[in-house]
Amino acid sequence: MRSTLQSLYGVWQSFWQPIKRFIAASAYLYQVRNDPQLRQVCRCYIHWLPLNLFSEPALWLRQLLGTRQRYRIRNQRPYDIYVPHLDATPFPSSPAYCQLLESRWRDIHAEYLAIADREGPPLNPAHVRAGRWGTFDLMAMRRRDDTNAPQCPVTMQTVNELPLMDRVTFSSFAPGTELRPHFGPTNIGLRHQLCLEGAAGAQIRVGGEWRSWQDGLCLVIDDSFEHDVAHAGERRRVALLVDCWHPDLTLREREFLMELHRYLK
Repeated sequence: MRSTLQSLYGVWQSFWQPIKRFIAASAYLYQVRNDPQLRQVCRCYIHWLPLNLFSEPALWLRQLLGTRQRYRIRNQRPYDIYVPHLDATPFPSSPAYCQLLESRWRDIHAEYLAIADREGPPLNPAHVRAGRWGTFDLMAMRRRDDTNAPQCPVTMQTVNELPLMDRVTFSSFAPGTELRPHFGPTNIGLRHQLCLEGAAGAQIRVGGEWRSWQDGLCLVIDDSFEHDVAHAGERRRVALLVDCWHPDLTLREREFLMELHRYLK
């Protein structure tokens, strides 16, 4: 009897928690609905809010409902939140703060070498067609990893000076690694990839264009475009991935997005 009640309680919680988040997020959206600075970005969340609360079951539904009219640009189809007014190009120009990452790349590389044997699984195993993709998270879902981050103080000090949005992780591809074409979840951020080693032979395609990494330099991509990776080199390719806010978002829009995500995640 007790196990049955616990099972029923678990089922109830699985339904109640998304509903609770939906109510809280709806109340917040109602509160800011008349703010003229948030009109464009707020409208995107109102449309997709119910689906954001039931993440896994909704992924395929988002793709099903994501008609061509929803997206302005070919090959850009983020499966979570899409904000149409943001400038979109597969390889955006490197912002000035990339120079900070590049100026410290040797120190960041040294910190990676100290933890390289403790890499974890890839960000999404389903994307790996062949080879091995290893990661070491320092920050994910806007939360600092209290185990990993203290092991890389220079890296964390550096990225904390950037307009951080979401994730900071070391990413390595073994020779022969291939990633399937896929889309990132949203276009509200750009992914900055500071190459630390092994750029020769590794390429990334974003949209319809292939680019290569260069050791010590930062490659910026908009991963809401379809993208994939092919590594035909002889050494592992290692990069520090840093997700920063899209530069077209205002400070007020960023504050809104961070507050709203407290309810959605």
